[in-house]
Parts: sequence; structure tokens; C-alpha cells
Amino acid sequence: MRSISAPEFTGNGPNEQMRGISAPEFTGNGPNEQMRGISAPEFTGSGPNEQMRSISAPEFTGCGPNEQIRSTSAPEFTGCGPNEQMRGISAPEFTERGQMRK
Repeated sequence: MRSISAPEFTGNGPNEQMRGISAPEFTGNGPNEQMRGISAPEFTGSGPNEQMRSISAPEFTGCGPNEQIRSTSAPEFTGCGPNEQMRGISAPEFTERGQMRK
């Protein structure tokens, strides 16, 4: 049953997900859709395996479900994906190829 005055459901049949009346709380990707924050893009939008992001800071690299967490205020990682090497905050302890310096 639907609400007479508001589209509370997506309309995708018996497996449909409930929506917020006044805000798009779901991504709209069907029965496996992920819930979003009402006022902020808390998810990357990559589907059922998407990773949660920080609302106010880019804490993740954006490389998908295997992405590495970053420090909010310092570039602690090299940005080379899931196998990236950790850097010192105040000194480049690793080379560009990920080898540790002496």
C-alpha cells in the first residue's frame, strides 16, 4: 500500500526499498541500494559495495571497495591504490617507487 500524498516507495515491486518522504535517502539502484545521508553525500555512489566517506573531509582515496583511509589533514599515503605505502607526515620516508629511504 502506498501513501496517498507521498511516494514513499520506489515502485520496483515486492522487493522495493522505502524512501524518505521529503528526501532521496536511497541511491535508486534497486533492492540492493545503499542508504545515503539526507543532507550530505556520505557514500561514493559505487553501488552495493560502496565505501562510506567522511561528510566533511576526503578521508578515502576514491579507489573503490578496497580504498585506503587517508589522514584528514596530512597526505600520509602515496595514493598508489590498495597497496600504497604510508609516508611520514613531516618527511618523505619513502621513495616514489615505495622503497624506504635510509
